[in-house]
Amino acid sequence: PISMKALATFGQGDVWACSTPSGHNWFWNNCQLAEDRENMASWTIPALGCTIDENDQLVRTPHPYENPFYAFSDLQDAFETMPRRKFRVELLAEFLDDDGSQFRNVDAVSVLSVKAADAHGWYNIGVDIGITHDYTVLSVVDTRTAEQVFLKRFNGLSWDYVYDAIVGVAKNYPGRVYVDATGAGSHVPMELGRRGLSCEAIKFTSGNKCDMYDHLAVLIEHNRLKLLDDPIQKRELKRCQRTKTPLGNIQIGAPPGQHDDTVAALVLATHNYHPVLRADAAQGKFPVTPPKHRHDKEAMSLSAW
Repeated sequence: PISMKALATFGQGDVWACSTPSGHNWFWNNCQLAEDRENMASWTIPALGCTIDENDQLVRTPHPYENPFYAFSDLQDAFETMPRRKFRVELLAEFLDDDGSQFRNVDAVSVLSVKAADAHGWYNIGVDIGITHDYTVLSVVDTRTAEQVFLKRFNGLSWDYVYDAIVGVAKNYPGRVYVDATGAGSHVPMELGRRGLSCEAIKFTSGNKCDMYDHLAVLIEHNRLKLLDDPIQKRELKRCQRTKTPLGNIQIGAPPGQHDDTVAALVLATHNYHPVLRADAAQGKFPVTPPKHRHDKEAMSLSAW
């Protein structure tokens, strides 16, 4: 910002800055200044003019600067498949307070008790491996009913106990097992294979972690997934934060000194689940995998001052 002002001063020109809203940063500060200064101006340019009413419904309200080629049906699709906060920032170009919460509507969907396996069920089992002070967590989701049916959390036990626990849960809840192989769990899939259990190793990276956590946020916010009424899981979901580093990178996880192991296991159990395909799952067409949404990676809104 300082270098841009210097260039404009020495060149006696204008500065045009365009950005997607991203919290109360320098861009937001200048948008606020533009309201009081005669030598500055700011504009908000959404993908398409819309508002969200008190019933959480998307209402078409034409905007003078909107994209004339953007269909309202496409915006409605994004409204139903994106976290609400992300939708308001990236598509409606709104500045929002930096509360940082990754998950909303947690209490409303956390209403279930543990359920035994159904003879016709098909389950996703997410396994987050913990070491030292972290916990190992097994989270089971019924892909036919979109319900979390089982949760197991423990630490300080032997590797043999960990392996036996995973194998035992997988026998009780037939389906697919997804193991976090990012750090401590890198060797677990191979050891489980020796014990006759096939599983998929998944590594959280800077490229996939945000997408996977956002997918879970959509399921929870839109009431497409029911969770166990587990106090530890509810607490960890509510505390899970989305923060930005000084370099602008997004980080998601628990605040320093706290745990998010139940969250990571739930993310693994739901990462490839999409309710649109539930009918196929009910007919025995597995695995359940989410479709690709073209709006996921596109920048479709703009604010400028």
